[in-house]
Amino acid sequence: MLEAQSRLFTDGYLVADLKPGTYAFQSFSRQDSWILCFNENSLHFTIKPGELLYLGEMNSEKHVRELETLAISTGRTRTRKSEPINFFDGVSTPDLSPVDDAELVAVAAMVKAKMPKTTVAPKAAEFGPARFEPASDPLGVARICGGYHKKWTQPKTDTEP
Repeated sequence: MLEAQSRLFTDGYLVADLKPGTYAFQSFSRQDSWILCFNENSLHFTIKPGELLYLGEMNSEKHVRELETLAISTGRTRTRKSEPINFFDGVSTPDLSPVDDAELVAVAAMVKAKMPKTTVAPKAAEFGPARFEPASDPLGVARICGGYHKKWTQPKTDTEP
């Protein structure tokens, strides 16, 4: 799981070194207490060895509004003992802006300036729909978005709803 920590940002871009493989967006959280779980409406992407992918910009304002709406409409505006509140039902798909050529040029310039040993050009990630099973807490009592997963990312097929 990759979190948007300040140490991972370079010139406004979240930069992470990922192992080759397929990844999915798990969740969006606010103050680590309110969590949108993308389990039914996630997106996946695959990164191959030696690739430099640009995912685009996430519309975090939309997801913050969605969290606020869910918290208020369900009366779950306060946490108990700092336990996170997970929302699973009716959560939208991760909202990422489409990547255009100008953005790829800007990303390439940042990579050249900040990562001079990188020799590959960035390319836009290709996304597909994905879903995963929610997890349970260590006691197996509560359903949570992250933690002890039984099954991880499973891309939807074209025939699934």
